[in-house]
Amino acid sequence: MYTFPELKEITGHLMMFKVFGLETLRNMFPNLAVIRGQTVYFNTYSLFIHECRDMKEIGLIGLTDILNGTVRISKNFRMCYINTIDWTRIIKNASKADHTFIENREESLCPDYCNEACKMFDHKKYCWSSTSRDCQKNLGCRCKGGLSCMVNGTCCHEYCLGGCSGLTTKHCHVCKDYQMGQACLPECPADTYILAGHRCLTDKECLKLPPMKPDTIGSFVTENTPKLLTLPTRKECVFKCPNGYMVNDTLGHKTEECIPCLGTCPKVCNSTKIYNTKDSEQLRGCTKVQGNLDILLYYGGVDIDRELKQNLLSIKEVTGYVKIMRSYGLVTLNFLQNLEIIRGERLVNDRYSLVIIDNPNLERLFREKQTEKMKILNGSVNIIHNRMLCPKWIDAFFNATKATEGTIKPNGDMNPCVEEKIPFQFVKITDKSAVITLNALTIGDVRQITGYMALYKKVSAPLIDKNEGRDRCSLNDWMSVEVQIESVIKPNFSLLAAKNVTIDNLDFSSKGQEITIGLEKLEPFTTYAVLISARTLTSTGYTADSDIKYMKTSPRNPGKVQELRVESGNEELHVSWKPPLQSNGIIGFYKVLYYPIKNDFRVVNQDYCLNRKY
Repeated sequence: MYTFPELKEITGHLMMFKVFGLETLRNMFPNLAVIRGQTVYFNTYSLFIHECRDMKEIGLIGLTDILNGTVRISKNFRMCYINTIDWTRIIKNASKADHTFIENREESLCPDYCNEACKMFDHKKYCWSSTSRDCQKNLGCRCKGGLSCMVNGTCCHEYCLGGCSGLTTKHCHVCKDYQMGQACLPECPADTYILAGHRCLTDKECLKLPPMKPDTIGSFVTENTPKLLTLPTRKECVFKCPNGYMVNDTLGHKTEECIPCLGTCPKVCNSTKIYNTKDSEQLRGCTKVQGNLDILLYYGGVDIDRELKQNLLSIKEVTGYVKIMRSYGLVTLNFLQNLEIIRGERLVNDRYSLVIIDNPNLERLFREKQTEKMKILNGSVNIIHNRMLCPKWIDAFFNATKATEGTIKPNGDMNPCVEEKIPFQFVKITDKSAVITLNALTIGDVRQITGYMALYKKVSAPLIDKNEGRDRCSLNDWMSVEVQIESVIKPNFSLLAAKNVTIDNLDFSSKGQEITIGLEKLEPFTTYAVLISARTLTSTGYTADSDIKYMKTSPRNPGKVQELRVESGNEELHVSWKPPLQSNGIIGFYKVLYYPIKNDFRVVNQDYCLNRKY
């Protein structure tokens, strides 16, 4: 059994998930006093215990403070002694309702008995179990400012947190603010560096720290060793340079330090395999991948395109190969829009430096402007079994990059790959609606066109294409209005048979009838991107979309001003306010109206709740 008797503080969170064979944490963390919650699980929890089927109690008998986050204890079917803890004393900035305690052992089946040695507080005893040594600590402290105290009730030093063994700053169990050596301080000395938010180290102490393991810090080549970082307001000891800073690798420099970048910070990373969007976080901010980039998104996810773009946008160079395979959610490769060089120092099957295989929803490759400057220095390209990727986009890629073709078929067998354009016009735009007209298509057998759809969304800048920000695993952010149409009048088949006219001799042209589509519930003074798409049967040999057009709705009267205040001065009034939450356009000026009220007894004595006139 693992035990950590010297552990008194966790800077992040404590998470226990499906740990079997463990009945309590009392022996594992007997002296844990503080969980700071600098990082919280699921952006919420600093203490998370879930589906630990053998746990009978929590057992954190020394815990007195959780500084950030909340608690979730759920689906631990044997666990008791949850409601015998006063969680509001441990987490002072949250109420009991903020925590989650569900699907544990029924309270009626729990002993939940506190030993008689435990003192009463607020007419109740609080404990971690029934033994005398497991009474909840720090409840009897009556120290100013919520300071912790010793077992006998003596107040600890103001720099202490989680209890103490004496009265000086060297006797604190945990330091409230900063720790240097054995002493607690309110702030670090000017010539020291802050580690993990609350330890003060000299530059030599910082640089002597052991490197962090690569799987802990990510995939950075040089960033797992300690470095000195000087910010405008303080100094820090870090293992990773923050955004806007880079490692100072000047020849002859004696210590590693982070210095401001001039322009974009170069950042070199190791080979990475991305099975989900979480894996891609290892490459955030990286400009060069030293090795291979494998993207194998077997497990889908939410907001895949947005997450990949956020994490992989900076990559400009891959020294090995790039392989994108069996990634169901991908619609485009726009998330690699800054990739310019694939060196191919290592190849797939000793042949391919770019492999794009079996991505069932991939419709586009890289952006056109990107491919014009993309270079593949060694190896050929393998693009196969991407059933929605039309050959014309593959041809355009090879024409732009001049890359060596390897295997490039079959692709696009589930996509008609013939596109027709739909022209449309805005005939009326108001502050909350718009009217669009278009002529129905007259191409081929129009019976296969079931309707037309207007897609629209708010934008702040022009879109590159309709697929920008899309993936197959997330909700589409385009709103839509669909109009179903009768393309032709149904013929009288009995009459046609009498005249020996067959269905193949009929003309089913819709003769370009005008279609009107209305967009409603729009926001005033807002720019929208609008796209028209034809709804067709699967047997149709083409797709039909319009180009993206933009419109801006009309302004509307603004909402009410906020926080209106009036103060009287010497024969004058001082009026102030804040702008309305909904400006609904550009506010050119404000008009202030005022008028005097006669000061007579009717005004002074009037009940304005009953009579609002004067």
